Amino acid sequence: AGAKEYHEKDLKIAEESADRPAQGKAYGNLGNTYEAMGEFAKAREMHEKDLEIKTETGDVAGQGIAHCNLGCVHYSMGDMAKAKEMHEKDLSITKQNGDLKGEGKAYGNLGNVHYSTGDFPAAKEMHEKHLANALQTGDVAGEGKAYCNLGNVYHSLGEIMKAREMHEKHLEIAQRLGDVAGEGKAYGNLGNAYDSLGDFAKAKEMHEKHLEIAVKTGDKAGEGKSFCNLGNVYHSIGDIEKAKEMREKHLGSVQQIGDVAGEGKAYGNLGNTYHAMGDFAKAKEMHEKHLKIAEQTGDVAGTGKAYGNLGNVHYSLGDYAEAKEMHHKRLEIAKRIGDLAGEGKAYGNLGNVLVALGELDPAQEMHEQHLKIAKQTGDVAGEGKAYSNLGLVLFGKGAYAKAKEMHDLHLAIAQRTGDVAGEGRVYG
Repeated sequence: AGAKEYHEKDLKIAEESADRPAQGKAYGNLGNTYEAMGEFAKAREMHEKDLEIKTETGDVAGQGIAHCNLGCVHYSMGDMAKAKEMHEKDLSITKQNGDLKGEGKAYGNLGNVHYSTGDFPAAKEMHEKHLANALQTGDVAGEGKAYCNLGNVYHSLGEIMKAREMHEKHLEIAQRLGDVAGEGKAYGNLGNAYDSLGDFAKAKEMHEKHLEIAVKTGDKAGEGKSFCNLGNVYHSIGDIEKAKEMREKHLGSVQQIGDVAGEGKAYGNLGNTYHAMGDFAKAKEMHEKHLKIAEQTGDVAGTGKAYGNLGNVHYSLGDYAEAKEMHHKRLEIAKRIGDLAGEGKAYGNLGNVLVALGELDPAQEMHEQHLKIAKQTGDVAGEGKAYSNLGLVLFGKGAYAKAKEMHDLHLAIAQRTGDVAGEGRVYG
């Protein structure tokens, strides 16, 4: 509120003196303030007024900044097509003006858009350009952001060890610069990496550090993300009630700030929680809400995840034909966008459906594909699941010694990673 009042006074003074450039600056600052408060529609209105003034006064560099700001707001609102258009205009202007630092920032923003639409190879290319640019211009803060974004891309491509390395570099830079918000973000991303690597205790520690920083700094979006990530960790270790509590807090947070894409993700996570609780009708409802939002916002990766989750619900309801169709859609999307982790999960889920249909040979092939990808990407939790599923298939085929070997490998991973639910399944 303090920053908002300050910029509103600036705007009033600029209007009284008919100072158009100062009015534009005040609108831009108000837009950034509203965006930080999570009031995206109001932020967009401010930045559009700023762009209008910058165009009217012939301030080309200012137009680039306004396009950048509008791109960020459209991104936050989940309108990826509009965000891409704005950031491409910004990139064009920064190149034209020889603004190297601005060019790097534009690459980073375009990388985030490609990432959100699930085009991970394109995102990687953009973030690598941003990193090279930051190193060339000595932009240490930009370097940290590039490492952060590259870490997220590597994570989505299933290269978890590489993702952790990037996030550690980001954390080191954020701490060195005294960038508290960046530090919180790095902890959150490291938590996600540890979660995917199956180290749930370390993941929980990282997310709690992120939550602490978000609460302390009034970062509502970061707070929501922390709740989301903590929910994922509690889900991974089998504490479903606690996962539900965290995920409901996440949904409340994103709805409060108008984060449409985040809302879709929250519905997807709640769907997984209801599924784990055995409430399949409620799970289906949540995943269908996620699918609708993902398609509406152009979130291809989210669309794939929603299909995968719906496939799991149909599987639990015994509707195997529908489950198979959903998992094939997930697999097709994952292959198309280079989402190796998603591809592995789709193979594993298709394997489970084929087992239910009594097709054990193709099921074994699917689980072997999942195991291969899990090993390749350092997904220890996924590796454990693949061993467990292969054990069930081999048992069904009468290969008891081989089945026991698979279950023993699963048990060893479950014990090593603190996966109590997985350990219970082996003994069960």
